[in-house]
Amino acid sequence: RGEQVFVKLTALGILNEEEGYVSGGEMSRGVFTRLVMKLGGDAPAILYPQDTVFADVSAATENADYIAAAYALGYINGNPEGNFYPENSITCAEALKLMSGVLGYGLYAEENGGYPTGYLKTANRLSLLSGLGVTVDTPLTWDHALMLLDNASEADLMEVVKIGETVEMKVIPGQTLLSRRFSIYMTEAVVEANAYTDLMSPDSD
Repeated sequence: RGEQVFVKLTALGILNEEEGYVSGGEMSRGVFTRLVMKLGGDAPAILYPQDTVFADVSAATENADYIAAAYALGYINGNPEGNFYPENSITCAEALKLMSGVLGYGLYAEENGGYPTGYLKTANRLSLLSGLGVTVDTPLTWDHALMLLDNASEADLMEVVKIGETVEMKVIPGQTLLSRRFSIYMTEAVVEANAYTDLMSPDSD
């Protein structure tokens, strides 16, 4: 499935054909951050302050602009020493935290147990780990990461609405990253006929 998703994400412009995809190879934190931000449609850090936000991420670091943007939007944070470790392999739990933020479920996950429990609950609610066969501490391979991105692209988005002093979290049924970013809508239906057969005919194949 990983290769099929690679083709799909390439067609959407999330990946490019020169991407270093190796089936079974682990994905780095920096690369995953870039791909998630591109899927979510969030602009890179050119629109955000260019100050260094992590001790180990400079302007010359690969994917630095997307990392800075993700930090500015509250999707990621570093360790207590202020490092992000962009070259390290990303774990399932780390990926779910970033993905939940992009989908609008960051506050929901924090209110339902925080890291990593609340993010795993969010992932289970949205079926983000469907087909992956991983645990929260598993380093994600390219195959895992691309399947997670694919699952997330079809998940219903959540928005936080503040009414006076009250903050309400609202799921938007049918509104996904695919629909918001690419005007692609998912639907289910039964095909009753096509050029070759008719399900309603007694002679149908």
